[in-house]
Amino acid sequence: MKNIVIAITCVTGKMVPYVLKKLKQSKIFNYKIIGLSNELFKDRIPIFLDSFYRIPLGEDLLYNSKIIEIVKKEKIEFILPWSDEEAISLSRITEELLILNCKLLCGSEECLNKTSNKFFCYEKLKEAGLRYPNYKLTKNIVELKTAIDEFNYPSKTIVIKPKNSRGGRGVTFLAGNENIPNWIGKGSRETILFKHPKEDQILIKLINSYKELLVMPLMKDPCYDIDVLSFNPNNCQVIMRKRHNPAGIPFQGNTILFNSQLKNYCQEIVKTLNLDGFHDIDLMTNENGEATFLEVNPRPSGSLCSSIAANFPIIDQAILTKSGVDINLLNLNQYLQNEEINLKSNLFEV
Repeated sequence: MKNIVIAITCVTGKMVPYVLKKLKQSKIFNYKIIGLSNELFKDRIPIFLDSFYRIPLGEDLLYNSKIIEIVKKEKIEFILPWSDEEAISLSRITEELLILNCKLLCGSEECLNKTSNKFFCYEKLKEAGLRYPNYKLTKNIVELKTAIDEFNYPSKTIVIKPKNSRGGRGVTFLAGNENIPNWIGKGSRETILFKHPKEDQILIKLINSYKELLVMPLMKDPCYDIDVLSFNPNNCQVIMRKRHNPAGIPFQGNTILFNSQLKNYCQEIVKTLNLDGFHDIDLMTNENGEATFLEVNPRPSGSLCSSIAANFPIIDQAILTKSGVDINLLNLNQYLQNEEINLKSNLFEV
């Protein structure tokens, strides 16, 4: 087997040790794994790591220089960034890393900049005739309040989110008179308001902070994570996972889906948005019961372990594809049975 030196960020995450363990068991590569994180391990460093470095946050001005330093020292060949900020920051130094014979397992800077704009994504899907969420773009408080009324608030719950945002930043739920699921608004950066007495002041603060806001009706569960490998624009792999917990966090497992119609929809999204890396697409269910695009993330899903547990060596394939090997060499169907696979969260304990 070929030796590969890979650096993985956010390795202090709860489910990462399972991924590290599976990489060490790879039948394709012999991995030397360099762990990177802004945090220290609460307990001991996992035995599956060969080295560990504490690094700045992805948005820190010193982040890229620290990564370059570690790449040189460890002779790292591939980096898998596992946070939005790290993927975006590293995409800016792609060429510098290539000079050091190091490749990124994420999208290009151009792709990540475009797809962080939800309005851009929705408009592209609309132009392509693909399902997209019902939304209105607002640029001032009058437009914002008009859109809120048009979506039947307070009879219905609505969602307000910045046009450009990541990780749930600035997402606000205005809870209507209907009964809303208890998983709504559970994200660490999300806010839910139940007819707040200072609602107007909060809306003014939102529009002043973000300038442009999207207003949308609340979509429903089931919710899905779509693992995307698309380093080759003419071919991509998608693995479709239904969340057992619609909110995603805390992770409670997934069901791997085999649905040709949903797969075709996801692949058309990849082509329409020109995704060119390792991504996580989030889908929710619209009022017609159809899985509908919500957003695309610039890095793999935090629950990528489910696809790995279903015997698909997705990180191996990312490396092969990034190295110029035909993506069809590893066919998804040779790893996964053509039936739904239920994976519970306790499977990932190491």
